[in-house]
Amino acid sequence: MFPSELEIKCNLIDLVDAISFLHTDVKIAHLGISPSSIYVTEEGRWKLGGFVFNLQLLQDNVKRPVFDFWKQGKGPQLTPDLRYSAPETV
Repeated sequence: MFPSELEIKCNLIDLVDAISFLHTDVKIAHLGISPSSIYVTEEGRWKLGGFVFNLQLLQDNVKRPVFDFWKQGKGPQLTPDLRYSAPETV
C-alpha cells in the first residue's frame, strides 16, 4: 500500500526538521542525503540515516571547508552518491 499525499508531506516535513536540527543545533552538514539514506520504520515514518558523509560546519570567519573523499595516493574511497550531491561537493 502506498502512502497518501498527506503522509508523504508529513514525512518530508520530518526530514526537513531533522536536517534543520543537524545544521542549527549539532552544526553538521549531511553530505550523503539520497533515497538510500532514508529509512522507513514499521509504522511508516521516515528516518534520516547514512551519516557516513558529514562535515562539521565552520564559523563564518574560518576558511571554507574542503570536501576530501580521497586518500593519499590510493584513489577514491567511499564517496557519496553523486546523483544526489550538491555541485560543490562533486
